[in-house]
Amino acid sequence: MNLVIDLGSSQFRAAVIGNEEFICEPNVVANDKSGRFIIGSEAEQMIGRNPDVIQVWHPIQNGIVRDLDATVEVVKHAVNQIRKGRLKTRYKLTVAVPTGLSQVEKRALHQAGRQAGAHEVQLFESSIAAALGAGLPIDTPTGCLIVNLGAGVTEVSLLSMGGVVESRSIRKGGLNIDESILEQIRKRHHFAIGLRSAEQLKLQFESGREQTHYEVRGKSLTTGLPDTLVISRSLIEDLVIGHYQMVVNLIVETIEACPPELVGDIMDRGILLVGGAANAASVLSLTSQTHVPVVVAEEPENTTIRGLMRTQQAGSKRLKVDQFLRNPSFNLNWLTKR
Repeated sequence: MNLVIDLGSSQFRAAVIGNEEFICEPNVVANDKSGRFIIGSEAEQMIGRNPDVIQVWHPIQNGIVRDLDATVEVVKHAVNQIRKGRLKTRYKLTVAVPTGLSQVEKRALHQAGRQAGAHEVQLFESSIAAALGAGLPIDTPTGCLIVNLGAGVTEVSLLSMGGVVESRSIRKGGLNIDESILEQIRKRHHFAIGLRSAEQLKLQFESGREQTHYEVRGKSLTTGLPDTLVISRSLIEDLVIGHYQMVVNLIVETIEACPPELVGDIMDRGILLVGGAANAASVLSLTSQTHVPVVVAEEPENTTIRGLMRTQQAGSKRLKVDQFLRNPSFNLNWLTKR
């Protein structure tokens, strides 16, 4: 049995190769003094509400393993979920990883998979998986530029002939915007809010509604009492735009490092946005600075897991591209340029 998993900083997705369905849960772990682990949605609901005897955290942060034992439990949980009703046979596990991980960081993911019960663990570049999931014909000798806007990692990769030609990444993503909002509100207004409230403020801003102010509930650090704070749109805008400006700079750096022959391909095909923040209005407006067409994948948050699901075992430490991508009639008509 071949299983695949995308261990994101915010969520994990897992599936069995050959199936159409996959599971998706928050990549959050909680445990109490007895050592019992709670994983997924139930653990996420505890964030900011947990007593001292219960710890809640993200085992994967900025694309790397911060807690090996908790990551092992997440993989075990995912495997048990997707194998419900199946015989517990031996399985191979393929894990999506950012391109720029060090050998130590790759070894930690490999070890987590083995400790979770996999008899063989393979690592697969998440940028290539996302391109496959979006339907790009990356095995041809033409360039494809893909921007993966994750919760903990932002990665820009130029792909051609099934491999990564050039790649740039920063270990920051949507979660870092939430943390910045939380810290700025604390610093400027002496007011404490939780990460989930910070995320809601970001989503309200990204909704495109022209609001000049936002309301948020939390605790006044001056009185120590519950209160409601009205904050200006500019506070959120500065933090969100500042983050996505870094993304634009990353795209420009990657294009500047591209071989000249592939730059023309990028102009023709455009930049493909994947990941949970791909539909954010801010990033779509800022990427216009590159003077390259911008394309958003269908269900951009699920492209990596769908790409992994479309791979086949090649008998080596790499996975081969599904044969449907070699069809010369394949096209990108279903994509929508922004």
